[in-house]
Amino acid sequence: MALLKTISIQNFKCYRKQQVFNLSQSNFFIGTNNAGKSAVLKAIHCFFDDNQYFSEFINKTELRSKGSGANKTVISITFDFNAITTKLLRGRLVTYYGADTVTIFKNFTFRESTNKILVDYTINDMTLTYEELPVDILDL
Repeated sequence: MALLKTISIQNFKCYRKQQVFNLSQSNFFIGTNNAGKSAVLKAIHCFFDDNQYFSEFINKTELRSKGSGANKTVISITFDFNAITTKLLRGRLVTYYGADTVTIFKNFTFRESTNKILVDYTINDMTLTYEELPVDILDL
């Protein structure tokens, strides 16, 4: 059983619109050059390490459109609590979230005027900073 169940990518590198990938114990990314195989892996890396995300990763077509959310990349991962071997942690997560899974959205917002990237998280319609994330979520 895999801890990461799905990853969703929006406005990241070659992915302009939301693209969802189902994950399992083993995954194979097969495609032509520039199909987005490495982008999926880089998105996972950025999800777990803020320092790996750069403004150049925003889809250029979307950014130039200047539409609503054009400066925002959203990467979400659904975690499967059944893959957690620590019974206490799994029990707390299931009790708190009321399900065997939780989807965490990581939002990168690029501010062109200051050339800064703001990062926040959305869990169950609650927007949180890294410092506000529950300890059990950080343990994931």
